[in-house]
Order: sequence, then structure tokens, then C-alpha cells
Amino acid sequence: MIGCSLSKSTKDELNNKKMKLEVVYALVQFLLLILSYSLLFLRQTIRALEKKTQAIIEYWLRISKIRSGWIADFNKMITKYVNFLKVFQMLVQIIMHLLKKKKKNKATYYIQLKVLEGHSAAVRSVNFSPDCGKIVSSSEDGTSKIWDTLSGKELKEFDVCTKRSFASEFSPDGKNIATGSDEGIIKIWDVKTGNEIAKLIGHSASIWDLCYSSDGKNIVSCSSDGKIKIWDVSTTQDLQCTFSHPQSVASVRFSSNNEMIVSSSFDRTIAIWDIQSSKKIKSFGGHSDIAISAKFSPDNRFVVSCSNDQTIRIWNVETEKQIQKLQGHTDIITEVKYFPDGKHILSVSWDSTIRIWHIESTGHEIQQLSGQTWCTSLDISLDGCIIAVGGFDGNIRLWGQHHL
Repeated sequence: MIGCSLSKSTKDELNNKKMKLEVVYALVQFLLLILSYSLLFLRQTIRALEKKTQAIIEYWLRISKIRSGWIADFNKMITKYVNFLKVFQMLVQIIMHLLKKKKKNKATYYIQLKVLEGHSAAVRSVNFSPDCGKIVSSSEDGTSKIWDTLSGKELKEFDVCTKRSFASEFSPDGKNIATGSDEGIIKIWDVKTGNEIAKLIGHSASIWDLCYSSDGKNIVSCSSDGKIKIWDVSTTQDLQCTFSHPQSVASVRFSSNNEMIVSSSFDRTIAIWDIQSSKKIKSFGGHSDIAISAKFSPDNRFVVSCSNDQTIRIWNVETEKQIQKLQGHTDIITEVKYFPDGKHILSVSWDSTIRIWHIESTGHEIQQLSGQTWCTSLDISLDGCIIAVGGFDGNIRLWGQHHL
């Protein structure tokens, strides 16, 4: 696990930015402290003046025949002014408390770390290795590449097919990768040698997505032929528990316990399939256009999906009800995924933005990252510290977590 380990130059850059932010924060605190003490001094002065004024008023009342009504109004005016100062000082104290609380909780945001250049066409998938030390990518240039996460250097290239490579993923032990392409064939490669070691043949059209089970024993794949297939990795055989949508299947994922599969389709629906019974057990309808991507939450209680309709939707698996609809992207949303904490999600879109959403309550956007042309794919490291995003320009950008 690499955690948040970064290169020296990147660390220096982060430290410089952090130092500047801390200086600004300290200056604001200092100014607010001065203001607070000034108000306190002013409040004490006003109190003293108020007492003296009250004494003078009482003296005037005794020695003069001045109308008591005017004196009462003057007395109220002084009291209101003092009350205003009390309220203002209270607001300053609240601001100071919030600033201290923010510092204690440490706000988290992401900054761009590296750009991985090497593909000559759109990147269709990016995935971290189990230890997050490597990244595998697939591109419409027909290749899949393995990159070193820390240095950003290309380590290996696999000539997957003569057309387009759409999907690739590391096996749970990190020793192999599986790739899917326009050929409709899944190929398994040895990461160390770069050699092809197996083929899984059964789909009749392009393979859009694939995923290893967490124990590494199976692979699930989906295709534009409308089929979802589960494969035995050791025998390379189709397990014959094929599921299907009436139209192309865009994405497919195992649940973390390997008991269910979630799929999204061109038919605008998301489905959940029970592996043991080989039956569809849940179906979610609500998107008004192609459902491009769907993934389980870490606890498998929810599913997040995105669509060509420019919305993100969160579904309760048990009730089959939509519980949130997130809007903000202005073009097709190409992929979405939960962060490991289950409280945030990441989305990417053809509108060239990367968005982080907080979804515990009503759901709202907390950060927007830009700089990637037509975002096409994403992944998040297991600790949530690094984000990888593929783009239509053939580049992959890495974004790192930073605390304020």
C-alpha cells in the first residue's frame, strides 16, 4: 500500500502551498483576535460611559425640569447600541470557533500530481493495482499499459488487439491483468513477463467492461451483445450462468462479498443479479438515457449509477428506491464510483470536470477538478488518497489528497 507517499518535488510543492495557506490562516486569526479584543475594550468603555450617562441623567432629573420622555428615549438608544456591540462580539466568537473547528477537522481537497502520457487515443479504463503501486489503462489505440504510480513512468505495454481496448483490471494478487476489447475476447496477461497466458472466448461482440471477483477465482464481463458472463479463471470456461439485457451492457461489477453482480445498460436500467440462483433480483429504472456505469457501495447496501442524461442516482438495494439524484454535470457522465469511506462519490464527465460529492445527507458537490479533456474513466486508490482519471486526449491524470 503506497498511501499518500509522493515524490520529493511533489512533496515540496504541497508543503509550499500548505505553508502559504497556513500563513493566510494565521493572519486571519490574528486580525480576528485583535478585533475581538478591540470590541471587548470598546464594550467595557461603553459600559463605563453608560453608567456615567445614567448618573448624569439622574442628576439632570433631580436639578432640572427636563421632560422625562426624552431622557427615556436617549437611555434606550444607548442600550440598543450596547446590545448591538454584544451581538457583534458574539458573531466574532462564533467565527473564531468555526475556524478552530475547521482546523481541527482538517479540510481535505485534491490537487493534480502528474500527467501520464503515452496512449495515442482515448483512454477507456484506468485501474489501480491492489497495492496501488501501479495503474493499468486501456485505450482506443488497441493497447493496455501498466504505469508506476509514484514516478508516472510507463512500465509495460500490451498489444491487446488491432482495434480498441475498452477494459483492463489487475487480478487481486496483482500478478495478472485481464483485458477486453472490440474482438469480443478476454485476454489474461502475466504482469511480470508481459506474456498472454489465457483467452476467454464466448462473447459475440465488443467487451465493454470486466471485473475480477475479490477472491480472484472468477471474472465477470459484459458486452454489446447484451450478455453478462461469469468465467472460471483456472479453467477459462464460461460458468453458463449468463445474464442478459435487451440492449448492450455498458458496465458490470461484483459485490464485495461476491454474491451479487450489478450491471448498467443501454436500455437505461440498472440490474442486480444473484449469482447462486442465476436470477435477476433487483431492477432500477429512472435514467432517461443510457445507463453508462453502476457500482455498489462498500457495504453493498446502495448502488450509484450515472448516465448520458447527465445525472447521478443513488439507489437503495433492499427497497429498490432512488434515494438521491445529483445534478451539476453539463454533459455525458462516463463513470462514477464510491470512495472507500462510503460517504463520498467521484464522477467524471465529457464536460471535462471531475467532481467529488458528499452524499451522507441531501448530497452536494464539495470539489470540482478541471484540466482533463473529456474525462472518460476513473479509479480511486484503496485508501482514497489518489485519484486516476483517463481522458479523450489519451492522457491519464493523477490527483492527490491534501489536508488544510
